[in-house]
Amino acid sequence: MQLAAGDYEARWVDPASGAVGRGSKVTGGGPTRLTAAGTSPAVLLVQR
Repeated sequence: MQLAAGDYEARWVDPASGAVGRGSKVTGGGPTRLTAAGTSPAVLLVQR
C-alpha cells in the first residue's frame, strides 16, 4: 500500500462491538503496512 507523503492517524471501528480505536501516527511517502487485531475491523487513515 502506498501513501502520499504526510502524517496519518490510524482509526478503526470494530463492527462486532462498535468500539472505536485510534492508532499511532503513520508517516506516508513509502510502502506502509497496517495490521489490526480483532474481528476484521474497518481501518481508516485520517490525514493530519
